[in-house]
Amino acid sequence: MHGCGSLVSYCFGERNERRLKGCLNISFLMIGSVTLVTEPITLCFSNEILKLLHTPMKIMLLTSDYVRIILSGVGLCFYTLAKEPLLRLSFKKKILEGLQFL
Repeated sequence: MHGCGSLVSYCFGERNERRLKGCLNISFLMIGSVTLVTEPITLCFSNEILKLLHTPMKIMLLTSDYVRIILSGVGLCFYTLAKEPLLRLSFKKKILEGLQFL
């Protein structure tokens, strides 16, 4: 995923708006795809993952709840963007407006 940021930065520095839009679309698609695959796995096995990371038992419950809340929020974000076309267009427009060329 780090390559996405480098490529987007390169296109931005090149001031190639058409290529930048394509790179952003591919980046969002790749990051979203990886998130949609790994999120359910992480939600199901969050306790096991935290044990592998040697999370202290006294904070295990709080940490597990925190991970589940954060990942649920990410899932809701993807669901909302997928189900609301106007919101999705507004989201894309705001991102591209934020990348104004100098």
